[in-house]
Amino acid sequence: MNEKTLKILAVDDTEMNLNLLARFFSKKGHEMITATNGQEAIERFESEQPDLILMDVMMPVMDGYEATREIRQRSGEKWIPIIFMSARAEIEDQVAGLDAGGDDYLTKPISMRIFDAKIRVMQRIANTSDALSSHANELEKYRAAVEFSY
Repeated sequence: MNEKTLKILAVDDTEMNLNLLARFFSKKGHEMITATNGQEAIERFESEQPDLILMDVMMPVMDGYEATREIRQRSGEKWIPIIFMSARAEIEDQVAGLDAGGDDYLTKPISMRIFDAKIRVMQRIANTSDALSSHANELEKYRAAVEFSY
């Protein structure tokens, strides 16, 4: 499968974590934009339209769970993968992240090999979702053209 350059929104209130992610994504050829709290994440989501979101849980202003719920509400039918990355490792925390609309939940410290693999999986799923959406649009146009011709 063809891997395109991703625009990734990394949301974390710890500068060191954002710097680590920036180095990782730079080596992979992806573009990274950042937010340091949930409210900023929503604003960046609206203005930047990222391909993938990495979301911390514990942040000032608005936590990652609330930001994820709001992003899901605003994204409409377009699926944007959201991966939680948090030091909160309890089962309840992971379930809360997935219930809030997250697609995966990684606990810190994160294995970079697993992280890299998860990014590729989300990219494959997003590519498939985009292709299905495109095919559905083509079918709708075809159906409309056929109905119009009668």
